[in-house]
Amino acid sequence: MFAQDQAARTPEKPHAAEEGCARSRLLIDAASELLEQGGIEGLTVRAVLKRTGLARRAFYERFVGKDDLVVAVFEETLREAARRYREEAQQLATPLDKLRMVVVGLVRGAFDNEHGIGQQRVFAMVHEHLRLAQSRPGELQA
Repeated sequence: MFAQDQAARTPEKPHAAEEGCARSRLLIDAASELLEQGGIEGLTVRAVLKRTGLARRAFYERFVGKDDLVVAVFEETLREAARRYREEAQQLATPLDKLRMVVVGLVRGAFDNEHGIGQQRVFAMVHEHLRLAQSRPGELQA
């Protein structure tokens, strides 16, 4: 009974997990924007914190370091590309047309501005993928 009375009197606060997800999203979005603007050289923890207005502690509660953030940006970029390919493929009639769309997109640079993902982010992903393949092969494979 006391717990119900207490819950009724206290204003609702966002759940800690939801707040953490929102902060992670904010950090990943800021990192993606920085990659778009300045490539991997423009992506620093300091620049991400400046863009988000978050404290250093908020960053390190979610990511071990810059590499973890880069991996999170990779994951988000791949999810975004897969979603866009799925949407475009649904509009095509045959499996061959769908395959052609994916192959042509990959060859021409599927992550161009037409698809909402800029070349700078793609270049950064390629550059960092080679480096991270040595230090974090399991995460990249996943």
